[in-house]
Formats: sequence, structure tokens, C-alpha cells
Amino acid sequence: MTRFLLQNKIVLSGIVIVFATLAFFMVKDTEKKGVTHKVTVVPVSLKAVESDTTFMGILTPSLQVDISAKSAGHLVSMSYDVGERVSSGDVLARLDGNTERATVTGLEDTLLKIKQTILDVDGLYSERIKSGEENLSLVKQSSSVNSGSTKSVSVLTSTAIVASQVNDTLSEMLAIRNGVKNYKSIPYYYALGATSATSKSKAEESLIQYQKLQTAYQTFFNDSILGKSPSEDTVAKGLVLGEELLVSGKSVLADSYTMLLYTLPADQLSESQIATFKNTVTTFGSQVETLTASVRTVKSEVVQTELGLSALKKERDSKISEIAVQASQIDSQLKVGTVALGNAVLVAPFDGVITAKIAEVGSVVGFGTPVYHLVNDTAMKVVVDVPDDLASSLSVGQEAFVIVRDKKIPTKISKIYPAVNPRTSKITVEFELNNADRLLAAGSLARVTLSAASLSGSVSIPRSALISRYGLTYVFVIKDGKALKKIVKVGRQDDISVEILQGLSEDDKVINSGALYLRDGDSAELISDTDHE
Repeated sequence: MTRFLLQNKIVLSGIVIVFATLAFFMVKDTEKKGVTHKVTVVPVSLKAVESDTTFMGILTPSLQVDISAKSAGHLVSMSYDVGERVSSGDVLARLDGNTERATVTGLEDTLLKIKQTILDVDGLYSERIKSGEENLSLVKQSSSVNSGSTKSVSVLTSTAIVASQVNDTLSEMLAIRNGVKNYKSIPYYYALGATSATSKSKAEESLIQYQKLQTAYQTFFNDSILGKSPSEDTVAKGLVLGEELLVSGKSVLADSYTMLLYTLPADQLSESQIATFKNTVTTFGSQVETLTASVRTVKSEVVQTELGLSALKKERDSKISEIAVQASQIDSQLKVGTVALGNAVLVAPFDGVITAKIAEVGSVVGFGTPVYHLVNDTAMKVVVDVPDDLASSLSVGQEAFVIVRDKKIPTKISKIYPAVNPRTSKITVEFELNNADRLLAAGSLARVTLSAASLSGSVSIPRSALISRYGLTYVFVIKDGKALKKIVKVGRQDDISVEILQGLSEDDKVINSGALYLRDGDSAELISDTDHE
């Protein structure tokens, strides 16, 4: 029996192989002959798929916030309870603020003391400066012109007299008049000789320079000082010219004395006469030294007084500036402390309703601890996640409607997020709802419906033309007698039509009948509806 069954199995297997071989060669033969498929086509329609798409979401307030403590402390009062409405700026709660208040009070006291110190220092230095200015005025008056016998005028007069005497004596000795050598009129010039011609020549040059300065000084003195009431500036100018003249006089006297040291006795000039010249030159030198010191003393007295007054003012400004820096630092700390003290009062940032009371009076809160939850319930929003292929056809402002508790409410898209939500792999879209009448409650379930009719630019084909196989979605179009395969991206669909988002254009002719047996590139022939019947 077993042997009989085995023989039957072998026979059946042989028959299957024979039929499979015949079918294979028949298909090959058909391919070689190039069979033309009979097909019908449908045009691509620009009419949107008449289908509404609904998404579920939760109503949430457009604006809501936790009112949190901005400093640490004890809650000493809470003015509102859950469900109560508040206006922007209303005080919701208070913290004790003891630490901040003590800090602010201490800083205020310190700042007042520092400001008083500035006033005291300024007052002290003001008295000293006032005294210094009065002293300077007296010094200038004594150096200036109250009468012909004042100190400065007396010094200038003495300078004019001595300078003239020095000029006359040395001119007679060296034969120099008005800056020019005049040997013939001066007998002493011939009698005086010098073993060093260089020292004599140097004395002559010094006298020539001195005579020029003496002439200029004498002219200034006669025009501006002698018999006049010179101003402070005029006296100051005279002191400068006088000092320059006296310095030059000291130089010429020194050079003349050096020449006399090397003079040889001559028949006309005895040693006693030479000694007299030396004594005269020495006397003049002493007078010039004294006058120079006097001129500089008069000048220095004013200058030193002015310098002292200027230093006093700088010292005053430096002290006040140093204290002002401390005041500025304390003021900055006070501003920070005042802000911290203000943070002990919690206020409503906008109009709304209290939906949660998170803390209680007497509890200790830290920075950032929530105390209330405030909601502006006059505006609601619904957030839904939409497939990215559909979201690409949406735009802000596009109309839709929301159904909440069987109430249909028109709305618009208010925001489309720019990136795919990594959690849902979809695009987040927001819709706003006016809730001025406050009939909508936060947390309610809402259905958002997007109407297909509102989407433009998409094309559709009959569902029968669409082929889905091996993970691909495609259609066949006919072109130049050939069936061409096109991968498409599908959007929404109803019982009759399907929306094609990508892969077809409106001038394509999609094969509707006979597409299931086609392969890309097959020959295809259109048949009329009559032939098809």
C-alpha cells in the first residue's frame, strides 16, 4: 500500500513540473510576441476630495501663568481664592520681606550719612578756599598798584635805576654806547689792556646784549610804570622784563670783572683806579643779586599763593569724588534692595481668573515657589498634531471649525509649528477661539475639523486607479502607447476619490481599467467604453 502511494506522488509531481514548464514557455513566448494590453483611462481632476478631516484636542487658555514668589519668606496674606477674578496689577499675596526691609533701611541710613559727609567736606573746604582767595587778593594788591611806593613798583623802579648805572659805568669802561663800540670817546678803553683778548671781547659782547635789554626795559618803565597806575598784568609784565634784564646784568658784570683781573697797569691808569673799577663792578653785582631776589620774591609770592589755592581746590574735589564713589555704590545696592523688597508683593500681570491656590498663609516659600495659577479665560486655543503631508497644504489664517459639547465654533489656524514634533512625528497646529462670554471651559475635549474644500492646488483620481503593492503606492499613466509606472504620495480619500499630493500633474491620463496586470513599459491601447462593454 505504501509503495502504491509513493508511486502516485511521483506521478503527480511530474505532472506539476510539466505544466509549470509549459506555462513558463508560454509566458516567454507571449513576451516575445509583445502583447498589447487593452486599457481605459481617466483624466486627473483638480477638484479637491470632498472629505473633512477631524483631529482631537483639548481646550487650553491662550494665556496662563504660575504666580511665583520672587524672594524667600513667610506668606503673610493671600487676597484671592480659586474661581475669583482679578485685574492686572491687583495685589494677590504678600511676603513678610523682613530681611529685605532691614537691608533697605540700613542702606538708606548709610546713604544719608554719606551725603551729609559730602556736604560737610564741601563746607569745610569752601571756607578754606574762601580764605585762600582773600589772601591771594591781598597778595596781588600788594604786588600791584595802590601807590607809587608799593612793593612791586618799588622793585621795578630800583631795577631801572641800578640797570642804568651799570650801563653807564660799563659803557665808560668798555666804550660801548647803544650797543655799538665807541672807542674814540672813551679814554679808559685805551688805558685798559688785557692779557686775554678773549675775556675782553666776551665782556664787550655781554654789554652789547645787556644794553639792548636795558633800552627795552627803560622804555617800558617810562611808558607804563613811571608816574602811572599800572594794572596787575602790567606789573607782572614788568617783573618778567626786570628779571630778564637783571640776569643779563649779572652776566655782563661777571665778564667785566674777569677782564679787570687780567688788566696790565698803564701810564694813564693806576692800580688804584683799576681797584676802584673792580669795587664798582662788585658793588653793582651785589645790588643786581639783591634786586633779582626781590623780583623773584614778588613774583613767587603771587604764584605760590595761586598754586596753594589750586591745590586746595583739587584736594577738595578729590575728597568729594572719593566719597561720591561710595555713595554711588550704596545707591546701587539700595536699588537692588528696593527691587527685592518690591518682590515681596505678588501682583497679577493680566486680567484673569484664579484656577489654583498652591500655597497657604503662614507657609514659608522660596524663590520661584508657585503661589497661584492665573488664567486669562477670554481666549482659548486648541493644539493638534497633523500629519506633515497634510500640514504642508495648511496656512495661518485658514478657516476651520471646532466642536465643543455639540457646539460648532468657527475658528482659524493661528500658528503652524516650523518643525516636526519628535514625539508624534507630526506637525503641531494651533487654533484660537474667542471666549469673551466665558462659555468654554479649559480642559474640555474639542474636535477640530479641516474641510477638504478649503484646500486648493491638490489633484485627485478614482480610488480604483491606485495600486498598493510591496510597500509602494503607484499608478500607471499612458503615454505614446506605453504604460508608465508613477510612484505617488497620497493625501485624503473618500469612498470614490483619493487625493494625490505628489507624483501626478493635471495633464496625465491615468489608467483606470486593466492596470493590475501591467508592468512598467508595457504596450497599452485605449479602448472606448463601448468596446469595454
